[in-house]
Amino acid sequence: MPWALQRFLEGLYAENRFGGREKRWEKESEAAALTEETPIISEHPVVRVHPVTGQKLIYVNPGFTSRIVGLSASQSDRLLDLLFAEITNPAYTVRVRWTPDSIGIWDNRATIHQAPTDLGHLDVVRVLHRTTVEGDIPVGVAGQQSRSISGAPFYARTA
Repeated sequence: MPWALQRFLEGLYAENRFGGREKRWEKESEAAALTEETPIISEHPVVRVHPVTGQKLIYVNPGFTSRIVGLSASQSDRLLDLLFAEITNPAYTVRVRWTPDSIGIWDNRATIHQAPTDLGHLDVVRVLHRTTVEGDIPVGVAGQQSRSISGAPFYARTA
């Protein structure tokens, strides 16, 4: 990615909400009702710094990122299209060849999960059990933290 584009991205925030720009559920579904009744919306730095490695990371995701704050709708859509194409580039992806009892673990601060879309020809049922570890608050290159716009943060339940 060109240096000038990297520098531009470092000062931007992205709005994140369940479903991102394209909701993947039926209009009358439970998911639609829950996200309307209790919207959880945050603004995260588009480029965050990994708290352990110090690496700069593009921190957008097609399943959650809805827009770039401060840009027009068309500018935001174009930039998100570019970033989503970048982060889903096969050169940066891992495809797992699953076997019985396989487990996949990744660091959501540095990677995204994107379900495969080319399994329709297979006679299999895809089952995913997801566990999310309570994490840190994302911080951008200049030290700016993510901010909550709507909804309360959710934390791990204690016994």
